[in-house]
Amino acid sequence: ALGKSGVGELWGTDISPTALESSASLLAEVAPDSLVELKLGDLWDPIPKEKRFDMIVANLPSFPAYVVPEGRPSTWAGGDGRATVSRFLRELPNRLTSDGVVLITHNDLTGMAETERILSEVGMCCETIFRWTVFEPPERINSVSEQVLADNGQTLRRYGGYAFVDSRILKIRFKAE
Repeated sequence: ALGKSGVGELWGTDISPTALESSASLLAEVAPDSLVELKLGDLWDPIPKEKRFDMIVANLPSFPAYVVPEGRPSTWAGGDGRATVSRFLRELPNRLTSDGVVLITHNDLTGMAETERILSEVGMCCETIFRWTVFEPPERINSVSEQVLADNGQTLRRYGGYAFVDSRILKIRFKAE
């Protein structure tokens, strides 16, 4: 979407070479005039420390358990989504221009209150701009620890053997002074 909108410089990171290859192919088609930098690595690691962005968009691996869905590569395993989100958020002030904006996906099982607390600590705030409910198959929801469910399961709803949890798009900015 950013490539189609005419953004002049696009950066991306992923731990999956296949994801980067797919991104390169798509961006060559939809944004042939944009400078594209795709880097293999985890979150911020492959991006130069001095690089700042006007807009950051991220679909973070935020599910709080390790599960590899059938037919998916091991990079879809999830893991400690709370740690991934925390690490991403804590680095934002060093990566975003002063009037920049960040859009991320956020699974409520990663802890919305914790996300808001971290953002406040680093001088930022967020608002939910879109919210939806996601079906979590039994093998995924059963892999989440009881403690995580107790701490962050306020939007978890169970109907028979089915579980649903809220996810959202967060818009993040620096706090107004």
